[in-house]
Amino acid sequence: MISRVRAVIATAALAFIASCGTSSPGEPVPGPNTAERTSTQSTSAEPTTERATTLADMSPCDLLTSDDRQTLGVTKVEGEAQTGSARICTAHTAAGTTSTGIRTNAGLDGVRASNATETRVGSHDAKIAKNSAAGGCTVYIGVSDSSRVDVVSVDRQGDVEESCALAERTAGLVEKNLPES
Repeated sequence: MISRVRAVIATAALAFIASCGTSSPGEPVPGPNTAERTSTQSTSAEPTTERATTLADMSPCDLLTSDDRQTLGVTKVEGEAQTGSARICTAHTAAGTTSTGIRTNAGLDGVRASNATETRVGSHDAKIAKNSAAGGCTVYIGVSDSSRVDVVSVDRQGDVEESCALAERTAGLVEKNLPES
């Protein structure tokens, strides 16, 4: 079962990377073979108490407060890492794995998931996309025309609906911690 969960998480991560590039002229677009993950461990995965004024100034690990983590039942948080053009932070819960990714080079218009549907998360425009092949789900929260936060979740059993429920719960908590831009 553990190897199935790892395979589902790896597939979801690759789908996350492949679906999140931009197509702006002159900018590189991450493709399916760019699953390079370079760790840039922060000194602590605990959220900081100072509120950043821009998304670029935030750590993805700060998108969930200690209370938010408790609400989700987080059992482990990995430090900040770079995946493609996103800075991500992954949290493990009893229900599954959820990652928050900060993108400062692409807004909602840069979402390339063909099955993404428009929605709202709090006061922000958003999109949601199910990945049936990987059993995962992504909620894309628009912060500005050129930035967004991606919440990628995978249920422990690979159930897409449960993955979306976890992604939507996480996105709702993340949204209230977002800066204005």
